[in-house]
Amino acid sequence: MQHWLARKASPELLQHFEQQQKRAAQFYQILSGLRNKLRDIYASSLTPEEKRVAKVNAITEIKRSYVDIKASWGGYDGYDQWFNQPLNNASLGSVNMYTQWLPAFKMLLNNERGNLPRFYQRVAELGRLSKTERTAALNKLMTVSDNISMKSDGNAPKRDH
Repeated sequence: MQHWLARKASPELLQHFEQQQKRAAQFYQILSGLRNKLRDIYASSLTPEEKRVAKVNAITEIKRSYVDIKASWGGYDGYDQWFNQPLNNASLGSVNMYTQWLPAFKMLLNNERGNLPRFYQRVAELGRLSKTERTAALNKLMTVSDNISMKSDGNAPKRDH
């Protein structure tokens, strides 16, 4: 989408898209933080009652973080409905399933130099693998994506295209 917008759309539309992408990334970051906190709580030696209280506190903290981020967005309320629902493992899991492999697929598209027919062919090939093989292939793409991200953060040379 971003490639198409950069070539075909007005600068305003591209800017709007990039702003939406930034908001989405911040949303996913908040939820990732909550998932990590909940995982730590569940793995702890707390009593069941202490875990329940810690979970409520973690969710309350995340909702406060969202309010702060929303203010930095100028009041954009696109995620209000999500945060107004009861937050639980199922709701967090649904977002995780959607976002888990996104960097791997972005890397795959990058590997195909943005050529969508080749990208779709590679995705179909992944789909024909066993779940174990597919997970390994996607994890490998994630590792490459992570390494490129670390190199392009200003601390190391950027990847040649």
